[in-house]
Order: sequence, then C-alpha cells, then structure tokens
Amino acid sequence: IEIPEMRVIVAEHARLPESDPDWFDEDSFLVSEENEAVLNRFEALSVAAPIDMQVANDIAQLWKDEGVQLTYEFRSKYQLPDSAAYFFDNIHRIGQPGYMPTEQDVLRTRVRTTGLSN
Repeated sequence: IEIPEMRVIVAEHARLPESDPDWFDEDSFLVSEENEAVLNRFEALSVAAPIDMQVANDIAQLWKDEGVQLTYEFRSKYQLPDSAAYFFDNIHRIGQPGYMPTEQDVLRTRVRTTGLSN
C-alpha cells in the first residue's frame, strides 16, 4: 500500500480554488492551522514512503481536516479511486507493524488499466 490517493487530494486541494475562482471559495479549501505542519510533513515524504504509524497518523489527521474533506467532496473534478475513503478510514490498521491486507483490502485495491488487449 502506498499513499498516492492522499497526494492527489493534497494537490487538488491547492488547485481547485485556482481552477475556477468564481465557483470555489479559496478559504474553504484551506487546511486548518493546526494541520499545516502535518501537511508540510506529508508533502515532504517520498512517493514510495512506507506507511508507518507516523505516516498513518498524518494521513488520518489530514483526512479529518475540513479543507481536505471539502476537496474530497469535489472528487468528480479529478481522478481519485473509489476506494480511497475506505483506505483513509482504515489507515491506523494499515499503519500497524506487520500489517497484512484483509480480504476487503484486497477487493478494494484496484489496478489502473489503460485499455483492453487480446
């Protein structure tokens, strides 16, 4: 399990208000002051960083943030897997040392495809 879905939300959280200033109120998308340090720490992570408890706590904290939740509500305006909320809701379990995916985890993991082949 990697963390690209939260990276997408973080990127879109900054982009959405700029994409249509008449439609999106920029202040609504801001991450709360208490989560600014969490956001900065998350943005500094390597794309392939393993999900340990610190990363899991950061993702959980960001997931609860009103600005991030608002960005998630507009997910039809950008690409985000349907299962993202499931994994964010279960991030503390996933961040545990020795994490083993459950059957639901496996079923909700989707490999992106680019087309059909014979």
